[in-house]
Amino acid sequence: MQSNDNPLVFTHRFTLTAGDCDCARRMPLPWLLRKVIETATLHANRLGIGYRDLAPMGIVWVLSRVTMRVDRYPGPNEDLSLTTWVQDATRLYSTRCMTLSDADGKPLAHITSMWVCINITERTAADISALGLDRFVSPDIVCPLPRTRKLPVVALDGATTVVNRRFEYSDVDFNGHVNSARYAECVLDLWTPETYQKFLPAEFVINYLHECRYGQTAVIAADERLDSDTGTMNATVTLRCDDKPCVNVAIRFEPAQ
Repeated sequence: MQSNDNPLVFTHRFTLTAGDCDCARRMPLPWLLRKVIETATLHANRLGIGYRDLAPMGIVWVLSRVTMRVDRYPGPNEDLSLTTWVQDATRLYSTRCMTLSDADGKPLAHITSMWVCINITERTAADISALGLDRFVSPDIVCPLPRTRKLPVVALDGATTVVNRRFEYSDVDFNGHVNSARYAECVLDLWTPETYQKFLPAEFVINYLHECRYGQTAVIAADERLDSDTGTMNATVTLRCDDKPCVNVAIRFEPAQ
């Protein structure tokens, strides 16, 4: 872990081990998403807006939307770093950007994420204007990705794939709901190992709408389309609990080289 001379910019360093890699011997996207959350958490703690600072106010940060665009997937034993900064802040949300780089500092992926605070007791969105987040914004640093877009809901009767997934003990996190990265795993599990030998998820977008909890059974519906001219496969996915859309995802798969 390393902070920069500028406290508004934070760099977290780590190694992708063989045990972290997927069956295609590459970095899995859920692993990157966990590192994104970890890096954001560490930086928030450094800025004095982390869990220990907000919990006495009855609020906590939760992830609302994420876009991850990967230019090159690292492999086992590569030394990596995530550099993050706050791009903007409003009364209801804050946008945080990140760049994943290799040991030589070459960018491998770009990430933009939207964070909101929820009231711990009422589980509703909280007004964060009192936090004074404007003092942490770095508007002069360019994020190559646009703000994460709102995704459509996949209709069950129009889906090409529908599966059920019950949430168990290992799916639930510190906040008492299903872990943010676990949703990504549930969605990516819709495709076989052979698919990931042939395709790379070049862009992964996720919108978190409502939380799921232990014991609930999710209905995951996907609509998958292959472009025969470019070889690109696009998929949209909606995860529902109790007939309510809880997570929407869009994935752009590119042919593996």
